[in-house]
Amino acid sequence: MKEVEYTDDRGRLFRVLISESDTMDKARHGIVIGPPELDDLGLPESVMVLLHNQLYYRGLYSIREANKRRMDVVGALQAAMMLNVEKILNIYRQV
Repeated sequence: MKEVEYTDDRGRLFRVLISESDTMDKARHGIVIGPPELDDLGLPESVMVLLHNQLYYRGLYSIREANKRRMDVVGALQAAMMLNVEKILNIYRQV
């Protein structure tokens, strides 16, 4: 098995396992290593995708990493929200 990066149709990045003989087009059928789905948080889609990808960029794929590196989880949340702050500030600038 090999680990590959996969981007789903919502723009979320995942680390998945596929067979050594599989090509990248099989990644969407791979075994997800992480990060987990965040849909249960009830966030707007755009914020959820940003947060998900921030967790991915930090290598926070499982509960083991998240528990060991809680400040990175906080950093991912802050980064996702900061991107939204910039969007809000841009709206103010347009007024």
